[in-house]
Amino acid sequence: MKLNINRGRLCLGLGLMFLPLMAFAEYEKINLGTMDSGNIAWMLVACILVLFMTIPGLSLFYAGMVRSKNVLSVMMQCFAITALMSVIWILVGYSIYAGGDGAFW
Repeated sequence: MKLNINRGRLCLGLGLMFLPLMAFAEYEKINLGTMDSGNIAWMLVACILVLFMTIPGLSLFYAGMVRSKNVLSVMMQCFAITALMSVIWILVGYSIYAGGDGAFW
């Protein structure tokens, strides 16, 4: 079976696929400077906004997939998972973001 692929589309697709690599190549050239209170505050605000979006979004999404008698259970499971992931983010993710020089990263 022969595929009829236009060369222009193939080049465009490959170019778009490798476009993010150019951003990583430029990453080393950027001087990030030191971390200041503005960077840390924005990171914390962004995390809180994601949590405010995740808890009701996932809860309502998964609650729509179960019977009505199980909705509260599913919502509490989503809340518990979000709380657990928040603790893991504080212990692991934020230390990677703020420190970055640990033994494992």
